[in-house]
Order: sequence, then structure tokens, then C-alpha cells
Amino acid sequence: MHNIALSSLLCSLGITHRNTQPADQARNQDTNVDDNALRGAPPRDDWDIVVDRIREYRATHEAPVDTVGCEALTEEEPDPKLRRFRSLVSLMLSAQTKDEITAEAVRNLSQRLPGGLSPKSLSAAPIDLVHECVRRVGFWQRKSNYIKEAARTCLEQYAGDIPRT
Repeated sequence: MHNIALSSLLCSLGITHRNTQPADQARNQDTNVDDNALRGAPPRDDWDIVVDRIREYRATHEAPVDTVGCEALTEEEPDPKLRRFRSLVSLMLSAQTKDEITAEAVRNLSQRLPGGLSPKSLSAAPIDLVHECVRRVGFWQRKSNYIKEAARTCLEQYAGDIPRT
């Protein structure tokens, strides 16, 4: 879905992407090709034009990441520690998940965990409650365990904050 949206965006900006073969197809065609050469396509010659067009487009068009992205989800939190922790949880939940679904999951956690979304409340929460809150997120069962473990680590090793690196 995201690839279709990105392709549509690029086409609307007058940008077409290169037709590249998957590495497996290229490898099957020529077994003498160095694997390092297949790791990525070379940058486009007109990459600076592509970036400029995307910047022009984004200056006048809002995207979900602007309103419900990881950073936007924490803007109203006055406590810097909690803001950093909520950003971490948002980021952990966001992989393979649309921004709107991530935002919903973070709101669910903030509203349903006793005391809101914090390292203490998340680490103490029953896993079934966390599952209910994040069920629509991609890989929700695994991510539930990861965010609980992250909360416990932040609480026990970093005084409820996230590490600086």
C-alpha cells in the first residue's frame, strides 16, 4: 500500500522510478556478479531534483506523519521523560504499521493503562491489556512484549527515562 502511495506521489510530481530487477533475478541471470554489487541500485542522477520536488509537494500537502507520527503523538506531554518514553513506544509500534494505527494504539495505552502511558504503568500492566490496546498494530503480540520489556528496562536501569544513546 505504501509503495503504491509513494509511486502515485512520485508520478504526480513528474518523477518515474527506475525499473530495477530484484537481486535474486539478477543473481540467477549471472552467477559471476559480485553480491556487493547487488545490495542497492546506484543513486539517480537527478536525485537532487527529486528531493526538491518532494519538498515542494510537502510544503503544501499534509501527510499522516505530520499529525499522528511518533513525534506528533507526544507534543502535548509536558514531562520530558514521559515525552521521550512515549516517543520510544510509538517508534517501536510503528514498524510495519500505518501512522493512524500507531496513533490509535498509543492513545489506547495512554487512556487504558492506570496512570497513563509511562514506564511504570506499562511494565506493571497485564499483557492481555497491552494486547487489547495494540491489537491493530502489525506484529502486535511480539511488539507488546518488546514495549513491556523496554518499559521495565527504562524503569530499572534508567530511572524511568530512556538511555541517551
